Amino acid sequence: MNKKILILGGTGLIGSYLVDKFSVNGDKVTSISRSNSSSTAAKQKKINLALRSNFTKLKNLELYDLVINCIAFTSQAKCEIDIEETWSLHVELSRFLESKTLKGRYLYISSVAVYGIKSARSIPVPDSVIRLENWYSKTKYFGEPSSDSFTLRLNIVGLGSKTNRSLLEWAYTELSNNNKIKGYKNFYINPITPKDTYYICQQIIKGELEPGLYNIGSNMVISKYELIRSLASAIQKEELVEPSYFSKNDTNFAQIVKSDIRLKVINNNILNELHEYLEPFKGE
Repeated sequence: MNKKILILGGTGLIGSYLVDKFSVNGDKVTSISRSNSSSTAAKQKKINLALRSNFTKLKNLELYDLVINCIAFTSQAKCEIDIEETWSLHVELSRFLESKTLKGRYLYISSVAVYGIKSARSIPVPDSVIRLENWYSKTKYFGEPSSDSFTLRLNIVGLGSKTNRSLLEWAYTELSNNNKIKGYKNFYINPITPKDTYYICQQIIKGELEPGLYNIGSNMVISKYELIRSLASAIQKEELVEPSYFSKNDTNFAQIVKSDIRLKVINNNILNELHEYLEPFKGE
């Protein structure tokens, strides 16, 4: 039976992929974002949800089989400047959505940024401590809903649109313009893709996952340098990528609470999927 899906942030890296996949699956999808989309796959609404007064424009949330909140200010600089809007978008909106959605039908996309960058360790472990280093990580953390809903802490990579400057999109743009770029050889990540996020959403809809907090990671650990160099290789720009080395002073971290880690590992191969995410950019 086809499902009724609401996606907030439907023009972003994750949201745009989910809109297309759920629509292809035959589900009835409504996409909400701050900007217009060229996609015709879903019913679209343009609402600025950084304004609290616009929350009431979200109607009949209890009728959706899944409400997916992946809307966010991803620029740390913007978060630090627009403090109140960021709090409204990341925290107050999430609390509003959970209050209006049926139990177990609200999904909040959080970030591994809540663990800070104390080391280049790739994945949270049971003794991990929440380290809120900036307003982005603080608001994403406090926006996480109760255990009656779903929270996914993740690190996402992919190519969605040129207006969304993810790591790979930034690298692709710079390399296409024949600019030299650098990537950390000693900073390791285990990212997932929008494709993996869709797989998790399907598990939620089918009742295969219990509500709660999940730390999502890939079984493939890769340095940022390796990831960017692999992208460069795919578009024959390897000579433009240079290695650099990450270092950070471990002081001034705001230690909040020891985490209750619930880890879900996704079996994927980021490098093999790079070609799939390059498709929207070919021919431009």
